[in-house]
Formats: sequence, structure tokens, C-alpha cells
Amino acid sequence: QSTVPVVRAVGGVRAEVTRDEIAACVQSSGERVSGRCFAFERNVPKERGDRSYLVPGYAQEGNHPAVCVSWNDAQAYAEWLSKTTGKTYRLPSEAEYEYAARAGSTARFAFTDDPADLCRFANGADQAARTAGLPEDAPYMACNDGYPFTAPVGSFAANAFGLHDLIGNVWEWTADCFADDYTDAGSDSAPRTQAGCAVHAVRGGDWFSMPISLRPAVRAKAGPDAHNDDIGFRVVRVLAQL
Repeated sequence: QSTVPVVRAVGGVRAEVTRDEIAACVQSSGERVSGRCFAFERNVPKERGDRSYLVPGYAQEGNHPAVCVSWNDAQAYAEWLSKTTGKTYRLPSEAEYEYAARAGSTARFAFTDDPADLCRFANGADQAARTAGLPEDAPYMACNDGYPFTAPVGSFAANAFGLHDLIGNVWEWTADCFADDYTDAGSDSAPRTQAGCAVHAVRGGDWFSMPISLRPAVRAKAGPDAHNDDIGFRVVRVLAQL
């Protein structure tokens, strides 16, 4: 019998984990904060040694999603939150993430089939991004979502499951070790794990994503110690095991 975790939307799962929430973890646990992050600044994408979740290279407030956090950082946060609250938190699996992002919809972009309508529902590569000094030749969406970089979590309408920002804003870490296809995927929602996993799956697209990447089915990957200015995460709380 397979084990499928049952989760509900509490804490970080309603939206991405924020800067303030990461700061609380760092202050309480004494976790070390990386002073490097792969950032896209002045049209030059490169790893920079003076960047962190506190200084990602663009303006943020405490209610913005934390970026420049690695998969290892996300795991440490989930462990700290579990210990602090006495509840069990973890990263979502890819299957759980896609199911939550679709929220019962069959629309291409979950909320809509029309890419011209995306700015009403998600933070992506729009006209606000174009005017923020990002590459002029990128194929920006014609609409304007009002945020050149990250938006405060929950700025856009929740989906049918009451969840925010599963599409756009920041890519989000999942528990899965990345695989090129679903050949070896199980029949349940459990993550695909592997000892010494070299790359983990991220989902959801980000503030510099074009419509093709703002779809529930889109997958990308990054190493477990990668720190990027467009990758964050959320956690889920385990309520029961079936």
C-alpha cells in the first residue's frame, strides 16, 4: 500500500515562504546565510559574492518571497519549523505541486488559456519588468502586472484551492530529484528521491518568465546548493498518513 501524505494550506503553503520567515529561522536557529547568489543585474547573469536573501540585487520587503535560498536551505527551514511548532512540515513533491497549481483547472495557464490575460493572475515577464532595466530584446508580455521583480506574497488572487503564487513570482523548490521524464514515477504523489541527488526540480515560473513557462506542467532544475535570485520555496504541513 502506498503512502500518500495529506496536507492542507497552513503557514507557508498558502504562498511562498517570505524573507521575514527565513529571518526568523536564521535568528532562532543560528543557521548560516550564504553570501552568494546567482543574480541577473545590469543585464549580466552571474554568481555574485555580495548577495543573499537579504540583498538579492533588487528591492524587497519582508513580505516578499525569500530568494537566494538553496534546496538545502529550504530543507533546513522545514526542519526548523517542524521542531519549533511540533508539527511536521516539508517541501511538496512535484506531483503535489502540479496538482495544487492546477487546482482542478484544465486551462493552459491554470487561471486562463489566454496569455494576454496572465498579468491579472501571475507575476511574470511583463511591461513592468521591461522598464526596470532588464533586457530590451526579451519577448515581454504586453500586459503589466505592476511588479518588475518579486511581488509581496498573496498579491494576486488565490486559485480554487485558496493558494497563491503557484504560478509566477518565483520558481519553487520541490522535494524531488529531477528526472527527464516520468518513466520511473510512482503511482502516488510521493517525491522521487535518490542518494547524492545532483539536481532537484523547481516549479511554477518566476518574475522573468514568459507565458510558456507560466504553466503548471513546466519543470526546471537546479543543484541542491544553488542560490538564485528567482528561486524560493513553500512548505506543506503533513496532517496524516494514509
